[in-house]
Amino acid sequence: MEDQPRMIVEYPFLNEYWQDKQARLSRIKIPAYVVASYTNPVHTHGTFAGFREISSKDKWLRVHLTQEWNDFYNPTNVADLTKFFDHYLKGEDNGWEKTPKVRLSVYELEGHDVINRPEQEFPLARTQYKKMYLDAKTDTLQLQKPQAAELSYDSESAKPEAVFTYKFDKDTELTGYMKLHLWAAAADNDDMDLSVKVEKLAADGTLLNHNNFSDVIATGLLRASCRALDPKKSTESEPYLTGTSEQKLQKGQIVPLEIGLWPMGMVYHKGETLRLTVGAYQNEPADLNFGRAKIDVPVDSYTYPADTKVKKETLGGNSTETADPAQVITAPATHNKGRHILYTGGEHDSYLLVPVVPEKHKAAK
Repeated sequence: MEDQPRMIVEYPFLNEYWQDKQARLSRIKIPAYVVASYTNPVHTHGTFAGFREISSKDKWLRVHLTQEWNDFYNPTNVADLTKFFDHYLKGEDNGWEKTPKVRLSVYELEGHDVINRPEQEFPLARTQYKKMYLDAKTDTLQLQKPQAAELSYDSESAKPEAVFTYKFDKDTELTGYMKLHLWAAAADNDDMDLSVKVEKLAADGTLLNHNNFSDVIATGLLRASCRALDPKKSTESEPYLTGTSEQKLQKGQIVPLEIGLWPMGMVYHKGETLRLTVGAYQNEPADLNFGRAKIDVPVDSYTYPADTKVKKETLGGNSTETADPAQVITAPATHNKGRHILYTGGEHDSYLLVPVVPEKHKAAK
């Protein structure tokens, strides 16, 4: 057994312990049927990364817009998965190999979502990355770099955030990985925890963010002191953090931050709005601290026949339940204090990098 919450607190940086938990995806070479979605806070990033990083020559990706249990038990999807297994496990010549390598779904959120569009890869090779520059003077996103401006918010306030919007003048699909390149400073502290999200607003300003299972939001997180990048692994759209050390800020020091957002697929129609929110990450309520779960374990051995009665002890529990207060691990405190200042325009080219996907017939010209 491992006390992972305790290890998170004791080893906050990437070391041998955490490296041992990283799956060696490149070792996977068998045929693979990978299913992903954009909205699962646990699985979204990993499923897309898994599809991309495994070495399998025969691999397929299907992206859905619901929720994994609903998707998994859908009869059509059960039949599809059965066809894959029958081909590779039973050797049936059922035409599975003709299945598109990628079947992509894209949100529209107004009754016309794209489902199972055939593609050859992910991210899409025809993606055209565009920069939307933050303008602190107008609280908007601009296609041209604006004049220098700044804004701030109190990271300890009830609503510690800044909002920027962009209204589309034509139908546009954004599918893939987004990145926020942000110049920022902590006016009153040596660090800051930032949370970023991108959402869709209808033409009338109504937030469109729910698919009956979860909110449809592309998100990203970054602690400023952990901003160091791995130059070999980072790309234009996907910053890769080293996670091995910290670089504390000087009070008021303006630093560039690369904040990756988990993948999203969204169609914005003319007149609809992309809303970018940048703010202070707020921890879970205090009563959800680490170490709250309880588990019964054998006193003398961890392995025994199921029908054997063994002496057990209970480990874990919160501070009022456990016999040993040392077993309780408290969630790390936020690194936010005082004002956050965001800088835009001029020499501080803060921008949101978005993956614009042209239609196939237009991209071919």
